[in-house]
Amino acid sequence: MGRHVLDHASSGEDGAALPRFTEEERKKGVKGPHPATKTLQQRKREKSSESARVQAYARIERGQKE
Repeated sequence: MGRHVLDHASSGEDGAALPRFTEEERKKGVKGPHPATKTLQQRKREKSSESARVQAYARIERGQKE
């Protein structure tokens, strides 16, 4: 009885396929993300009021004053 497929040592060619595939995708595929997606990625993140509230409660819990 032979070994299971997953028990065999992997060949070095398996890892080389992914970079070739992604390079082809870049060449032939979409020319980048959708403009709306690009805008969202470049937009500055704003701190939420929830975050400020949690920080204030944590400071109070630690016994620190402003």
